[in-house]
Amino acid sequence: MDYTPENFPNALEYSCKHISIVKTLRAPNGLDIAANAATGIRKVFENLNQIDIEKIQKIMMSK
Repeated sequence: MDYTPENFPNALEYSCKHISIVKTLRAPNGLDIAANAATGIRKVFENLNQIDIEKIQKIMMSK
């Protein structure tokens, strides 16, 4: 089976547009890890006007 990302364009597009914190919040990680993840997410949303979406898309699509 060939799992090259380009063979799964819908999954690749989804992955480029979404974040997953599921594994971050599993045991044995504690509330401190959840708090750090929340801090990072807040930081991103508080600075959306400074984020160059097109630059990020180009970087992600080049991988």
